[in-house]
Amino acid sequence: MAAQEEVLARRWHHYAERFSIAVPEEQPYPSVWEPLLPDIDDEGRLSPQALKDWRYLFRTKEFLRQKYEQHHILETPSLYFDCLVTKFQKRIYQVWGRDAQDQPISYPVKDTHEWYDGAVRLGIFEWQVGFSCCSFLCERHWCSLHRKNQKRINPVNIYGLISEFEGIALLKAKEAVAKWFGVRLGNLTAKGVRDTGKPRRKAPKTAITDLLAKYRNR
Repeated sequence: MAAQEEVLARRWHHYAERFSIAVPEEQPYPSVWEPLLPDIDDEGRLSPQALKDWRYLFRTKEFLRQKYEQHHILETPSLYFDCLVTKFQKRIYQVWGRDAQDQPISYPVKDTHEWYDGAVRLGIFEWQVGFSCCSFLCERHWCSLHRKNQKRINPVNIYGLISEFEGIALLKAKEAVAKWFGVRLGNLTAKGVRDTGKPRRKAPKTAITDLLAKYRNR
């Protein structure tokens, strides 16, 4: 292992600990290295997953700082920054929920800046660059980053973050990332961790085919 790589990793450990952006077990360790990043494929494209590698942490930070320069995020060493949803989407004044009888009910809310200030954390999660929401006040429960969303994606990747901020399709978000990084990116595939709060069980393929066959003629 090159001495320069070890110095870089130890500096990252110090940075991550000081600014609370990664717990020790999620930090790259000098003696354990991930495989080499994926190469460009035969069509000259790079896998979108490659840009999620932990080594892209600071380039990702610089990308977001430049892309949203007018909103003054990530201008300090801290990797906590403001959620930009309201910079691109309308504020909300009413939210739907459920009453004690599990019936739909609406209630008014005050969509204020406190919901969004320093709400998003950029960090390394299981060796990949990702983003999580830290807000306890936000009422946008449908947001894929929201702490109370049963279908929360934690962490969300750079493509999902831009899509959520600007309310655009993932493909458009991918185009913005590819342009800044100066690469052609391949197709997006689902690789993130979606925390549903419900355990999932693996079903044998034969059990599924038998079940379908049972009701085929009904």
